[in-house]
Amino acid sequence: MDKIKICLAIPGSHTDRKLWSGTHHTLFEELQKREDVELSLLEYNLDNYKIYRLFYKPIKKYIYTWNSNQDFIVRLISKYAIRKALKKNTTSVDYYLFPATACPIPEQLIKNGKVAVYTDCLMCDLDKYRPYKLGKYLLTAIYRRNIVRDIRGCSLLFTQNDWSAKRFIQFCGIHERSVYDVHFGINVNFLNEPKDFENQLLLIVLRKGTENLKGLTLLLKSFPLVRKKYPNCRLAVVGTDVGKDMENVDCYYNQPRSITIELFKKCSLYVMPAKREPNGITYLEALANKAPIVGLDRFAVPEFSGYGKWGFIIGNNSPQVLADTICDALSNPERLRIMGEQGQLYVQEHFVWSNTVDKIVKIMKSTKIKNS
Repeated sequence: MDKIKICLAIPGSHTDRKLWSGTHHTLFEELQKREDVELSLLEYNLDNYKIYRLFYKPIKKYIYTWNSNQDFIVRLISKYAIRKALKKNTTSVDYYLFPATACPIPEQLIKNGKVAVYTDCLMCDLDKYRPYKLGKYLLTAIYRRNIVRDIRGCSLLFTQNDWSAKRFIQFCGIHERSVYDVHFGINVNFLNEPKDFENQLLLIVLRKGTENLKGLTLLLKSFPLVRKKYPNCRLAVVGTDVGKDMENVDCYYNQPRSITIELFKKCSLYVMPAKREPNGITYLEALANKAPIVGLDRFAVPEFSGYGKWGFIIGNNSPQVLADTICDALSNPERLRIMGEQGQLYVQEHFVWSNTVDKIVKIMKSTKIKNS
């Protein structure tokens, strides 16, 4: 069997399930299972460096930073750490795979044409939704320059959705033949039993502190308007206690993951009119549980909704427009059932980790043959 040698670069440990929502850990596990892959690791931890712990962490509260490898401080430390790790890694490889939203690629790897990056979005596309802090626009300009240089130096770019693939091609001026949308995997099981679409249960999942960005603020303004037509409608809010004093709103804050899974199974509609959500795994987790989605017309949300086939897209972030969309969705439970089943089939086909890794390995093998 022809094996391909892949070195997985990780800014931490491959055992860390919290790093990028477990992406590095899952990629490691899926690659390790394959008999056609010879896997090695390039692990580097920025917390090992005093300048990072003492200087960067305290000032990021006050100076606008990306909190990624494209921050000018973190970039310098990361490059040093990667070069140091490379000296210890003497294994011959076909590709170094960097799973990250942005990463500084050492020049020696770029020259060898062995770099593949797996990413979700351009961070600068989120800039206008970030709060202002000292240095915001300067660091954004630095990020833009660095990301173009790094992405142009890659041999392969793997993205998690088609919207991101097109944005990287446009923004970085790279050829589409080096960019591949390989998707990613969800973290829930698929719902097999029938679903009740007449219970009028709405769901949103977020983290404390992201209420405005994830669209909960807008949803809570819309919800009383929905209840004028559907007084029995309930809203389940996972991840924060904002809205707990409102009628028919149930908040699940600091609750186990099992509660979220049960709510995905029960909800009739998943509503997250997020201002800033370039990928949105919870949309897909809802679809895996046969719940159609509602979101704003931006980033990858239209793509995830099947361009209206299993979701409702609103172009206006007005409470009334959102309320009208929710009411329209709830008015036809049979339509919701059909949309939910179609959405689940879409997720089953495209958003399973083993399928994503299979695509990555096949593409690497094919490009290796072309380049040899």
